[in-house]
Amino acid sequence: MERYFIILELWKNVMNSNDFNSLGERIADDDIYLNKKFPKEPKEIFKPIISLIENCKFQSGFNLCDIGCATGEFLAHAQNVFPHCNISGIDFSKSLIEEAKKNIPTGNFFVKSIEEKNALGKRKFDVINMKGVLTIFDDPRPILLNCLSAMKKNGLLLVTNFFNEDPIDVLVRYRRADKKNSPLEKGWNMHSCFTIEEQLRNSDYDLEINWHDFVMPFPIKRGDDPMRTWTTQVGNSKNISINGACQIINFKILEIRIKDFF
Repeated sequence: MERYFIILELWKNVMNSNDFNSLGERIADDDIYLNKKFPKEPKEIFKPIISLIENCKFQSGFNLCDIGCATGEFLAHAQNVFPHCNISGIDFSKSLIEEAKKNIPTGNFFVKSIEEKNALGKRKFDVINMKGVLTIFDDPRPILLNCLSAMKKNGLLLVTNFFNEDPIDVLVRYRRADKKNSPLEKGWNMHSCFTIEEQLRNSDYDLEINWHDFVMPFPIKRGDDPMRTWTTQVGNSKNISINGACQIINFKILEIRIKDFF
């Protein structure tokens, strides 16, 4: 009972100090991406992202940046589809960026966190792609604003993540109970569509916002890591993505076009 009260008091202190964001680490990425072969075929989620870029009919030589580029999987596919585009990528992991440079020698890569102010410097892009990154952060607003600040007029920002259609923001920390002294981890927050739209519409940009649902077209078996998504049937819906934290993963692609600056 005494231990319970100590934990409760520590939790109160954290919440009262608005320091919930300091709880948890993002430690899974290097293990995921450095321990697998660089794929020859694109992921299914890349295909609708590429289609949205194609719909914009950018001129040859447009500038494309991938936020959280890891080892460059998406950029390699984008370069195959758009051979004359100028590609850049940022990731907070130095190890992943080193691999990205090997996989795409012609790309421009930087060790940065999109959370940092002016993370993209003075560079301006026609297209910014950000997949599976927003979920790491408790407050999406500074991340979205950093992306928008690096966009050209009539540019395209694509944010692929899982979002809550109800007006509830879910902030998650988890621990791997089967591993001794396992730290709290983060990376599975689920922001509501309501919050995202409110933050975007209260920015200094005139934006066109569209949501696109994404469901895996085929089943995925559960793997060794319970925090890697797999698919199951929920009611009459097939290939619904879930994870070991009992979350239903509602994937969406958020399409944002910058019409003008205020």
